[in-house]
Amino acid sequence: MTQQAKIRLNKFLAQANLGSRRSVETLVTSGFVQVNNQVITSPGYLIDPQNDTVIYDGNVIRQDIELTYAMLNKPVDYICSRSDEKKRATVYSLVRLPQRLFTVGRLDKDSEGLLLFTNDGEFANRLIHPRYKVEKKYNVVLQKPAPADCVEKFRHGVVIDKKFRVTANLYFPIPKNRKVAVVTIEEGRNRQIRKMFAVVGARVKYLQRFQIDTLKLGSLAPGAWRYLTNKELVALKKAVELDHGTKQ
Repeated sequence: MTQQAKIRLNKFLAQANLGSRRSVETLVTSGFVQVNNQVITSPGYLIDPQNDTVIYDGNVIRQDIELTYAMLNKPVDYICSRSDEKKRATVYSLVRLPQRLFTVGRLDKDSEGLLLFTNDGEFANRLIHPRYKVEKKYNVVLQKPAPADCVEKFRHGVVIDKKFRVTANLYFPIPKNRKVAVVTIEEGRNRQIRKMFAVVGARVKYLQRFQIDTLKLGSLAPGAWRYLTNKELVALKKAVELDHGTKQ
């Protein structure tokens, strides 16, 4: 079994529903957890879920992790947090599965469109890591026509949050209508596209992500979700240099 198939002890315990990642760390550091009859006090200790024996409070802890990949057409007004102190609706109320999934990146509350869910950490991390240059495409509607020089500014990079220089490919499907645009980015900083337009003096009225690499939103209705097809998953894993036949 490869090193990639191993996971951190605290993650294993959290996925086995013994508590949050932080709370199970206390169990480990307090010496209550054994791996192969040896007390382990490091939460980051790597274990092989298939072959190592994990014991807590005299009980063998087991988990059957079925790697799951799903996509949602996120509606406006849903947030990507699992819970919210303001009681706002979350995307997890729309995608209800027995596995504990997390989103691959985020869409802000005012944005909609393609959002991925998985419990495959390595896959998720690679999709959002700049090294793999995974393209995300967005439909954008602006409050007023974009300035004439914004295409070049986006291509060469603009500074957001006073410290990050980010780039994007911007084009207008109907050249005479500079209020409707398609934006392609490889990074995914918080509200990046909205902030980029703000830098050039434009304001986003509508934003929808419709594609991640080769995966397209298609006809999926707002609020609806589905599993990724095998073909879609193979293509995404190829894009981030993962072997689809290997459990990551």
